[in-house]
Amino acid sequence: MLQCSVFELENRSVVYQALQRFQQGSADFSDYLIGVITQNYGCSSTATFDKKLRSEKGFDLFE
Repeated sequence: MLQCSVFELENRSVVYQALQRFQQGSADFSDYLIGVITQNYGCSSTATFDKKLRSEKGFDLFE
């Protein structure tokens, strides 16, 4: 994705960080992408209903 010229990325660093977390985690790539974006805006955590993110740093699970 990062090496493909077909994609025009707004912030390659954010995508790279999300891909790294995705490879190590149990949730979907889009969840990690949203989490990294919110961190870059200064948020300490991202609210989620996805139970896969229960133990992930930077996410707060709402049940």
